[in-house]
Amino acid sequence: MQLKTFGFIFEQMCIRDLRAYTIDLDSQISYYRDRYGLEADVVLHLPDGRYALIECKLGSMEIEKGAEHLLKIRTHP
Repeated sequence: MQLKTFGFIFEQMCIRDLRAYTIDLDSQISYYRDRYGLEADVVLHLPDGRYALIECKLGSMEIEKGAEHLLKIRTHP
């Protein structure tokens, strides 16, 4: 199996687990991509309006890249 394909499978497994962990919170899960091409793998929406942007990365070498993506979204106008 190619690493890129397994990355997509890993992301779906993360989403499945996140849904299981947050089922009692009455939360919603979505994907974020804007017109500038900025994206986050997962957006966890809580009923009180709070949300969390989450990147699912396979391997420690990708952690910094995921953090950079989230910081770009945060600082983009």
